[in-house]
Amino acid sequence: MKCLKTVTTLISMVVVLGVAAHPIALAQPTRQGSGFFVSNEGHIITNEHVVRNCKKLTAIDQNRDQIPLVLIDVSKDFDIALLKLKAGIQPKNTAKFGRINNIRQGDTIVTYGFPLAGWLSSSGNVSTGLITATDGLRDNPNILQISAPVQPGNSGGPLADTAGAVIGIIVGKMKTSAFVEMFDDIPQNINFAIKEEPVLQFLKKNKIVIRHADSNENLSMRTLTEKLKEITVQIVCEIQDETLQVKKPHFGDDSVRKKENGLQIDDSIKNLPAYQLVNLGWGLFIGRGGKVDEKAAYGYTKYGLQKALSDLQENFSSNSHIVSVALNNIGVFHSCSAEPSIRNWNLSNAYIEEAYKYKGSSYAPSNLLWQFFLRERYLNNEEVIKLAEELKYNHKVFKYLNKLGRLPKNPQEAISFLLDEAELGDPDAAMWIAYRFEGGPQNQKLNFNAIEWYKYSLNNSVYGSETYKTAAERLQRLELLKKPQLQSPPQTPQQKESSVSPYTYYYRAYEHLKNGEYREAIKNFDIAISMDNHLYEAYLNRGRAYYELAQYDKAIEDFTKAINTDKRMGLLGLPYYIRGNAYNKTGQYDKAIRDFTKAISWDHYDRGAYLNRGNAYLDKGEFKKAMEDYNTAISLMPRYEKAYLGRGLVWFKTGEFDRAITEFSEAVRIDPFFALAYYDRGIVYMEMNQKENGILDFKKACILRDEDGCKQLKVLGYR
Repeated sequence: MKCLKTVTTLISMVVVLGVAAHPIALAQPTRQGSGFFVSNEGHIITNEHVVRNCKKLTAIDQNRDQIPLVLIDVSKDFDIALLKLKAGIQPKNTAKFGRINNIRQGDTIVTYGFPLAGWLSSSGNVSTGLITATDGLRDNPNILQISAPVQPGNSGGPLADTAGAVIGIIVGKMKTSAFVEMFDDIPQNINFAIKEEPVLQFLKKNKIVIRHADSNENLSMRTLTEKLKEITVQIVCEIQDETLQVKKPHFGDDSVRKKENGLQIDDSIKNLPAYQLVNLGWGLFIGRGGKVDEKAAYGYTKYGLQKALSDLQENFSSNSHIVSVALNNIGVFHSCSAEPSIRNWNLSNAYIEEAYKYKGSSYAPSNLLWQFFLRERYLNNEEVIKLAEELKYNHKVFKYLNKLGRLPKNPQEAISFLLDEAELGDPDAAMWIAYRFEGGPQNQKLNFNAIEWYKYSLNNSVYGSETYKTAAERLQRLELLKKPQLQSPPQTPQQKESSVSPYTYYYRAYEHLKNGEYREAIKNFDIAISMDNHLYEAYLNRGRAYYELAQYDKAIEDFTKAINTDKRMGLLGLPYYIRGNAYNKTGQYDKAIRDFTKAISWDHYDRGAYLNRGNAYLDKGEFKKAMEDYNTAISLMPRYEKAYLGRGLVWFKTGEFDRAITEFSEAVRIDPFFALAYYDRGIVYMEMNQKENGILDFKKACILRDEDGCKQLKVLGYR
């Protein structure tokens, strides 16, 4: 079961604004948003979350005519979708976009859309405000923060400047409940829009001819409203029936209900976000802290599920993910509980099926497929094809089906087949045999023979793979449950350590790493590695801790061990990227360049790898190659201030001082708090004998706590 990542906190703080249900009863559940025309052929741009899981899409124009829409393309990364009018109707007007990089903090902006459909005016609403920040949450460079009021239904609408040029797409606002929970305050006018750069890239990819504004003249608000009104339409999405249907699986056994309601949850726990409750529940189920507490695990997970369900309509995008993971986890609880009266395969299947409908847990479709193979669930051809496409056919079950040439006739034949595969060293087959042993028949105690099968799976799986991690977690759980049967408990620290999985210490170390407690992290990574010296994640993250402590040689050693531990893992470019940074720090530029090149070979869009390889070339004096890498980084992210800084350094080192000033100035325009850019520009001004400008930049750098800037001021006689 995958744990939710910390990014969920960030996502759950923003309410996407296209998920408001219609207040009047409708034949089908619907969602409303806004969109605007971007071509004379009837193309409309909106948010991806507005059109997600729609079986029917309709545009409603200013005449209240309903026009069917076709979904052309989506970008989930940037939350953008492209639609087109089915009927070939031409719009009266289309959007004209502003000039990239012409946005300033404090600029006046205007929005138009169809918020709170059914309650507010059906002809649309206009609102005004300011650009309060040129970056979004956590300095997201693709998002603008705005003060213009927005409501559910505004999603996908245009954000325009005072000349009528579109400069972004409305996407969301700060979620009040999450904000109050974290800061004990109510957010005021904290709303967000997608910048035009990713929008324009998306349109170019779809070969849409982009129109740019031909004037910067400020328009009257009345004229501006009419222009936006002409290009904006309401988007209505008729949602797939199963997507928003909240079913509670039937509890056929009263004892199950009693167990579920038997936990009193402390108020401090109740106040945790839903995703933390779900994670806490899973940790208690597998014994992550050295103890299995199924009652608390079940209670926390159910409470987290209820929290996420209550917020589902307000923020479907993030809460559906939490709902899916919670339902899947509860399904596992019911299949493998140590308490026979709770173990219920029918109930387990019901929960996992519900989890799949919410599209959040990556384990739910896999579990469904295994149940299909084990003949515990009937799936028709369409359902199997749907699962196959979702999993890209990259699943052991499809390989087994190909090998058998058919579906097993019954559960006994399926298990027999898995036994044969396990004897050939297949870790997935061994793990599912263990899983069946662990679950076993209802009203019987756990079968601890599963331990040997989990060990077999662990020994035959690729270190660090999902199979390895799952088998390690389940093995840890069973060993902890079996522990009371031992004649005497472990006495020595070494014995205590041997009774739990290395992942217990790994997860503990990772928490210390996230909290900046690097030395404590290293201590726990040491224990994890001493228990399993093939644990590549422990080497990787211990190396990160050493890197943060500026112990670069030790960091390089650990990154190398992570890379060499198991080359089959497909580690992507991360260990090469961070080892390259460590090589840069120690002046080993050729090795750094090799590592960054390797990282780029894994991900051609890794702008950080291009930037840092450029830095290595710069330090080597290979200025042409450095400039090529900086240019590539900027092409991947036009507002990449560090790449502009790099280009400025190239021009400086080649004696092109005016060009260097231009690049450093662009860097501080993008990020007014970029101390290093002020310092470097100050150095160039001093070389150009523009002492007054140089001192001014050193002062700015010093104010921003750049030590070199402060030192330069002292040398020049300033305090």
